[in-house]
Amino acid sequence: MTPRGFLTFVAVATVAVAIAAVMLVDEQNGTNSRQAGGEAMFPELNDRIEELDRLVISSERYSLTLGLRDGQWVATDYGDYPVNVEHFAQIVGSMLSMTRVEQKTDNPDLYQYLGVTDIAEGETSSTLRIQAYLDDGTQVADALFGRQSTSIGFTRIGGLFVRPVDSDRTWLVEGLISAPNFIQDWFQRLLSIPGPDVARVSIAAGDTVLLTAEKVDFATADYELAFVGDQVAPANSIANDANIRSMSQGVISTTFDSARPIEELTLSDADRVVTFVTVDGLELSVRLVEADGTTWAVYRAFGAAGTEAAEEAADITERTGRWAFTIPSHRVTALSRPIEDLFIPPEEEVEAPPRPFVPIAP
Repeated sequence: MTPRGFLTFVAVATVAVAIAAVMLVDEQNGTNSRQAGGEAMFPELNDRIEELDRLVISSERYSLTLGLRDGQWVATDYGDYPVNVEHFAQIVGSMLSMTRVEQKTDNPDLYQYLGVTDIAEGETSSTLRIQAYLDDGTQVADALFGRQSTSIGFTRIGGLFVRPVDSDRTWLVEGLISAPNFIQDWFQRLLSIPGPDVARVSIAAGDTVLLTAEKVDFATADYELAFVGDQVAPANSIANDANIRSMSQGVISTTFDSARPIEELTLSDADRVVTFVTVDGLELSVRLVEADGTTWAVYRAFGAAGTEAAEEAADITERTGRWAFTIPSHRVTALSRPIEDLFIPPEEEVEAPPRPFVPIAP
C-alpha cells in the first residue's frame, strides 16, 4: 500500500469510526450540525486530507512530531519509531468532524478561562496545540484546543473552545478532542518478562561472560552460580538470590522515554550486557550503552525455531530491533547492579588461637 493509500485508509476507514459516532448522536438528537449550517473548523484539512503528511502535537508535558514514513505514522523526533495509530486516527477524526458553533472572546485576558492560552514552558496548562501539514509543506491547521464547554446543550457530542494560533478570536466548536497525557502512551510497551519466568541470568562485559546464575528452585526462586570468572569472585562464592532476582525489574512492563537508531551508537567491550533466559526458552539480552551522557538500552531476542519463544522473540525484535532506548531510571539501576552485589564470598576460616600451656601439678 502506498503512503497516500495508507493515509486514505486511516482517514476514511479508521477515522470514520469517530465520524460515525458523531453522525449517530446527531441522528439520535434529530440534529446534524453540518446540515444546520455548522462550518467545518478546519476546512482546508477536510478538503485535502489525503495529502496530510505531518502533525505536531504539543502539551504542557511533551511535544511530538508525527510523520508519514513508508506508509506508517512514526514519531520523527524519536528515531522514526512507530506510534499507536489509534491515537493519530482519533485526533484527526475529531478535527475532521469539528464544526463551528459561535464566536467567543478575542480578549487575551479571558483566554485563561477558556483554556486557549499559548503553551509556555514551565507553566501548567490544559491547552493542547495541534499543527497539521501537507506533503508539500502547506500548513492546514494550527490551533489551541482548550476547555470543554458546559453550555453547548443541543447535542450530546459536546463541545470545546478552540483558538487558531494566527487569530485572536476563540470559537465554541461542536466536537471534542484528546491526546495521550504522557509521551509513553503514544508507543507500544517494548516488552515484559515476568521475574518468576526467568530461569537464568548472565552478566557480560561486551562478549565476555563474567557471571551466570541459574534458578534451581522455582518454588523459592533460589539461584546458584553456574559460572563465575576467576577475576570476578573468589572460589566457592554463592549466589546472592535477592539481588539477582531484583535484576528482572529491568525487563518488566518496559516502556521508554526516548528512542534513536542503533547505528547512531558505538558499541564497545565495556558495555554491560545482561541476558535473561526464560523457562520457555526465550533469550533476551539488554545491552547498556553510554552516549551523550545518557544510558541507552539495546535489546536482542532469540528463540528456537518453531517454538512459542521464537514467536515472542520476533515480536520483541519488531518493536526494538532497529532502535536504542532510554528507559526509566529504576530499570537502568536494576540492570546496572554492581557484579559484587550478585554473589556472597565464602567466609574466611579463622584459626583458633593456641591453647595456653598449663603445667600439671605433681
